[in-house]
Amino acid sequence: MKAKAISNRKSGVGPIGLAARWFLSLAFVLVALIVGSVGAFLILESAEHAAARSALAYARLVSASGDRGKRDAERTAARFEALLPQGGSASDETLILSGAAGIKPLLDMERSVLNKRFPDAPVRAYGTMLGHAFEAQVPAGVALAAGALSRGAVIPPFDFGEERPASAAPRRAIVTAIGHLHAEGACELEAVDGRRL
Repeated sequence: MKAKAISNRKSGVGPIGLAARWFLSLAFVLVALIVGSVGAFLILESAEHAAARSALAYARLVSASGDRGKRDAERTAARFEALLPQGGSASDETLILSGAAGIKPLLDMERSVLNKRFPDAPVRAYGTMLGHAFEAQVPAGVALAAGALSRGAVIPPFDFGEERPASAAPRRAIVTAIGHLHAEGACELEAVDGRRL
C-alpha cells in the first residue's frame, strides 16, 4: 500500500498549513478566553418527585433551549434572540447570568441583543469570576442562578466597569451561553415560594 500525504483536499493545505491554521485559531480564542476549572452538579426533578422526598427546591427550571450554526453575525444574533424566553416578570426583577466566552465580537452581539430585550435587567458575566468552563459553563450558571433565586440575593457587579447594580432582588433568572466556536443557549429559572414543593 502506498502512503498518502495528509492534506486538506479542498485547499491543498498540507499538515504544516493545517497545524498553523489550528494554532492561529486557538491563539485568537486564547487571547480573549480565560479558561476556568469548573464543575457543577444539578438535580433536575419533577415537583412531585421532589415533594415525595421532602426536598427543598432552589428554583424552578422553566425552559432550556439551544442551537448551533455557522458564525455569521446577523444569523447568530437572530438565533440567540430566538432562544431567549418571552414575557415573564418585569426586567428589573430578572437577573441575567451571561455565559459568553468573552470573545469581543460575540460579547458585543450578546450585549446588543440583551440590551434590546431586557433593557433594565442587570447582567452578570460569571466567567469573570469562574473563567470559561466549556461544557460545564451552563450548568455552573444554572447553579449560580438557582442559589441567588433561593436566597433572594442581589448579586453585586462582577465587573464594575461594565455591569450596573441591581435595583431589586431577582424573581427570575436567565442563563445565557455563547460558545467560543459555535452553539448558543438560554435557560430560564424562576424563584419558588416556600422552597418546599
